[in-house]
Amino acid sequence: MAWKSATSSDAMTLPERPSAAGAKAALALLMVASVVSLIDRQILSLLLIPIRNDLGLSDTGVSLLQGLAFAVVYCLAGLPIGYAVDRFSRRNIVIAGILFWSAMTALCGLATAFWLLFIARVGVGLGEACLHPAAYSLISDLFPAERRGRAYAAFGAAGTIGISASLFGGAAVIALIGPSGITLWPFGHLPMWQAAFLAVSLPGFVLALVLPLLREPPRLEHSGRASASGFFGFVRANRGVIGVVFLCYGLISFAGYGAIAWMATGYVRQFGLSLARAGVVVGAITLAASIVGAIVGGLLTDRWHARGVAGGRFLMVVPSGIVGALAFAAWWSVNSFGWSVAGGIVAFSMQVAAATTAPSVVAALAPNEYRGQLAAFYLLVTGLFGIAAGPTAIALITDHVFADDAALRWSIICATVPALLLAALVAWASRGYYSREAGKWQVPMNGMPEGRAG
Repeated sequence: MAWKSATSSDAMTLPERPSAAGAKAALALLMVASVVSLIDRQILSLLLIPIRNDLGLSDTGVSLLQGLAFAVVYCLAGLPIGYAVDRFSRRNIVIAGILFWSAMTALCGLATAFWLLFIARVGVGLGEACLHPAAYSLISDLFPAERRGRAYAAFGAAGTIGISASLFGGAAVIALIGPSGITLWPFGHLPMWQAAFLAVSLPGFVLALVLPLLREPPRLEHSGRASASGFFGFVRANRGVIGVVFLCYGLISFAGYGAIAWMATGYVRQFGLSLARAGVVVGAITLAASIVGAIVGGLLTDRWHARGVAGGRFLMVVPSGIVGALAFAAWWSVNSFGWSVAGGIVAFSMQVAAATTAPSVVAALAPNEYRGQLAAFYLLVTGLFGIAAGPTAIALITDHVFADDAALRWSIICATVPALLLAALVAWASRGYYSREAGKWQVPMNGMPEGRAG
């Protein structure tokens, strides 16, 4: 394969990174965007029971709204969006995505039939597909490599906080509106779940007015070695390590998104909680886990990376998979409410610890020219593993293996524990391989990396 070579004069004229304060401010705005996106995405998980009752759906039917409707377009649209991210203003792509997904979330609140809600959820997925490829690329140009792990961890933790916010906020909306719904001009009477969608759509429109304050940073660390056959030529040349990384994080995503989708419903069925109280409990679990997991994942993996431990940040998948599998099993098998909450915090702390390392692990596999597209490709694979397959796999086990709504907790265990253990096994076996392959794209101070483009 042919490639373009960088010159020393190219390296000497590289623009500088934004100031530390500017980088932190930009990261804060991206974190807020992530929180808002997860609120709009995950509010559905708290509204499954009233939606199921109003629209006459099974667990499998509502799982399609959570998974397939959102995930397919979210994943597939990421590839052309990633291409745009590598060429156009990433800030403007984020703004356009926020406006679109907020509008589609509002339309979820106006849906009166399954297919209308399904289409609106497809629209939410299309809008949210803009955020992560653009954010991953922006962060790589906002922060130097030695600080990137913590920056990516903070951005990832913001997503988990968004899940907590959706549950806390959803619980508050449910309590405020009441089970009978509200009358709202000009829409007339709206059931509680429709009003909740309308309410959570509003923050996105406000955020879109603030995001122009985020300045587009210069693109740094260009390798000058883009593959002559383009991005897919690069992927073919590096398919082994990319496949290993995507498989491991795909399995982590499968377990995490599957459990998130059914957590609130699980607490209603297992412990008889109201929807509002289940939202508070699950929100508390994910909030505590986001803090603990981000600290563990960010600090520990930055330390491993600095010490040159084989696998570096990728190695976090190993303890996260093993400890997470044990915690998931304990979480849903115990009959004590207190121990269940404790198990949930440990389980999701391990999820966050692993998931927050994914952006830096993936970014290390590619030159700057391909980071947006590789991030989109990563979201395609892990999204299909997690967002699409995870919730539906659990629902199918409940509906067709146990054929009992009360067996939901056992379905969660059956789906998540094997996936987490397999992720840990593959990551441990391939830690040295990943370390060698990622090392080829390290950019030294003169801006001229050793790397294979294809």
